[in-house]
Amino acid sequence: MMTTDREQFIRFAEQGLRLSILFTVFFMPISESAKNIGFASALGMWALRAVGRRRFDMRIPTLGWFFFGLLGVSFMSAMRWDVLNACGALNVARGITDIFIYSFFFLLIVNSLNSESQVRSVMLTMIVATGIGDVAGIYRYFLVPTTAVRLSVPGLSFTAAFLAMALVAMAALLIHIRFDVRWRLCIGVVMVLSAVALVFTHTRSMWLITGLNLGILSAMGRVWKWPIMLLAFFVAVAFVAVKSDVLIKQRVISLMAPWQDTSFLDRIPVWKRALRMAQDHPFLGVGPKCFRPSREKYDIPEEFGQAHNLLVHVAAELGGLGLLALLALIGAYAHFLVTIRRRVACDLARALWWAATGSFLVILGGGIIDQLLGHQVALLFATLTGLLIVAVDLAERKPLSTQLSA
Repeated sequence: MMTTDREQFIRFAEQGLRLSILFTVFFMPISESAKNIGFASALGMWALRAVGRRRFDMRIPTLGWFFFGLLGVSFMSAMRWDVLNACGALNVARGITDIFIYSFFFLLIVNSLNSESQVRSVMLTMIVATGIGDVAGIYRYFLVPTTAVRLSVPGLSFTAAFLAMALVAMAALLIHIRFDVRWRLCIGVVMVLSAVALVFTHTRSMWLITGLNLGILSAMGRVWKWPIMLLAFFVAVAFVAVKSDVLIKQRVISLMAPWQDTSFLDRIPVWKRALRMAQDHPFLGVGPKCFRPSREKYDIPEEFGQAHNLLVHVAAELGGLGLLALLALIGAYAHFLVTIRRRVACDLARALWWAATGSFLVILGGGIIDQLLGHQVALLFATLTGLLIVAVDLAERKPLSTQLSA
């Protein structure tokens, strides 16, 4: 039997773990350093809980093994003297850490949350934080003298992709869950702010993917009110932006002939040179986070810090093994969405299924022209996936608990 002190220690670690998860999620769209502190705290609290329980076992869903497969290849690619010498230990460590953070945070969520209220708390924390990030980004973009040509929410490497994921998640929550008036108003306001911010990121691919996500959500869910209202507002903001911002006007016009767009044409030689990089290092690539240090050798322009294509970038940095691991993860995730759909039995799980599916489309669609599987975008993707698994498991356990109480 456990002593009272030990029980209290375990309870303290569990509460600290959940608070650390909320802290991490809150600072995801606000501060990179604070987000990392939150993750480190969550990791430490998980270790303390394991010590208190005297066991370090952890439930790893099938999808988790594919995350760790990509992490394992990244580690193998990094642990070579030529990579460490050419790129530096710090760059390599950042590459491994990036994959480790979103992979392990996914497991922390799956192994730590055990009620619908906890799942909702994580989602609502993400929404409030996104709203704060939107306000800060909009304020800095419009009111603070700056040379920035695109709006960026603080702490985000890929602002537009994060906003696209957040928008589909919020739309799904409003459709499937009955919130009180205050929360519905809060979510609606954050959606409006996020739509404005997304327009002024100037990221056309995310405009199109957001429209596609909202259209699919409306058609398959047979609910038109919220998605159509948001889409109409998004179009109205874009129309005003076109009238007031010359650069946005040019980017909208270029959508009429995307294959002739300058930014697209500029990427083609980068893809070719990145593929040459992959051919020169066919098995394990040049190393994680080593694309930038290696670009001079392949005449890649300085402004290109990545290959601007998910598959090409991973092939260049992690080689053929990394590309196989990524393709396996993509295939496993598609299979996961199809199979878990049959188990979705409550409104919260339905909303999270749509959020995870929309986020997956953001990764795949945006991956054509950007390397999106990293930083806060990947962390939000992993968070939504973990929450979906928890919500489905809770819904399946409910009937059993009802029967037992009866």
